[in-house]
Amino acid sequence: MNPSAIARLVLAASLTCDIAAARALSPVAQHGIMITLERGPCEARCAVYRLTLDGAGHVVYVGGHFVHKAGRATARVQPDAVHQIARELEALDFFALKEAYGRDPGDCVARQDDAPTAALTLNVDGRHKTVQHNVGCTGPVASRLSEIAAAIDRLAGVSRWTK
Repeated sequence: MNPSAIARLVLAASLTCDIAAARALSPVAQHGIMITLERGPCEARCAVYRLTLDGAGHVVYVGGHFVHKAGRATARVQPDAVHQIARELEALDFFALKEAYGRDPGDCVARQDDAPTAALTLNVDGRHKTVQHNVGCTGPVASRLSEIAAAIDRLAGVSRWTK
């Protein structure tokens, strides 16, 4: 198993309890909107963390590796901004996308092999979907997923915890 895969497993195990805490943070998340962005490791020192936003504007950050703030932190954002991100994902027909982009040769016009992965999860009224993509993959869907992931980072102000 390569070091990147091992790091993903360790992060997943360490964040499992924090996911439950994020879900319990807001009752709106159970029947409304919840968006999760999980950034994985890369060959360099890429920040590894998870962000969860819900429809009420709650943000839960869990920092893993190569971040300024390891562990859990919370914030608030405008609920309308979270709803806008959900609309952008739905406009991409998120629930019909493949589970991963950047693995198949046809996914990328160009690819940076040492780039990290990012996983976006959308929960809307009981519907759930996770799509993983290679951030270094340039292609119609992967590029749009990277843009939305960057918008989530900006909305949550993640740089206060990662830089």
